[in-house]
Amino acid sequence: MKGKLLAVPVKDTVPDDRFADAGSRGAQEKGAGKEFNKYYTVKKGDTLIALAKRFNISTRFLTAWNNLKGKIALRPGKRIIIAKFVEKEGTMTPVAGGKG
Repeated sequence: MKGKLLAVPVKDTVPDDRFADAGSRGAQEKGAGKEFNKYYTVKKGDTLIALAKRFNISTRFLTAWNNLKGKIALRPGKRIIIAKFVEKEGTMTPVAGGKG
């Protein structure tokens, strides 16, 4: 299906502290299940608000998940988290999201 977006959860095998937040580590330690992140590479002209609308997620989640402080410009080429999932009993469940 050309032009359709396909979400493929990929296990992050090498932890990248630049994109991790304390909340995700706490959830993993408590045995809530394995966490998976979906990434997007920022392109020229992308804004936080535009990406939030595109991926149907609030700007609050995007800023929290990506440790973005204050009003900053997104740099082209930077990888940001656009979705988080937790594996529970073999099922991928989205972590807090949606418009809000």
